[in-house]
Amino acid sequence: MEWVAQQKYTYMVLPTLAPFELRRQAAEYFSQCCAKAGYTVRHTQIGWGIGIYVSDTDEQARREYEPHYWYYAKNLLKTTPQQALPPGHTSLASVTGMMKRRLESRPSNLSTWKEVDEAGYVIVGSPETVRQRLEDYAKRVGFGLLIANFSVGNAPREYTEKSMHLFAEKVMPKLRPINVDVPATA
Repeated sequence: MEWVAQQKYTYMVLPTLAPFELRRQAAEYFSQCCAKAGYTVRHTQIGWGIGIYVSDTDEQARREYEPHYWYYAKNLLKTTPQQALPPGHTSLASVTGMMKRRLESRPSNLSTWKEVDEAGYVIVGSPETVRQRLEDYAKRVGFGLLIANFSVGNAPREYTEKSMHLFAEKVMPKLRPINVDVPATA
């Protein structure tokens, strides 16, 4: 992260399927790295990837999304720590801390939807619920780039398309004014 900050590049807060607090801490550390490099981080330098599912109501969204989330969490996340953190990707101290936190926070360690929802692994709900949570996260973290993952596990195509359509129509327009950087001066 230090190198990314020194180059004034954008840092993508990953993994996308991790608890909010773990990813918030990564974004905060990146902001500190930018300050150490002599400048204030811009919103557009923080990318935030997260699973999103939008349906007509919170209950319907959970009903449609949850089985596919569990399929993904229990069957498709079998990456070894060595594959997730290849050599040379980051410093030894960072790798040690990240491996411990990532292993402890794997979605397959959870057993209830309440745990998933409260920890902020994904954002699932009605257009208004999704908007509120994204706005809250954006304000707390400072991200200006959202990388939404609308597909999960074995979810049917029509669910993904419906969610994307509702997001584009009812959520995205309301998020546009959040964390907009003032144009940089030369």
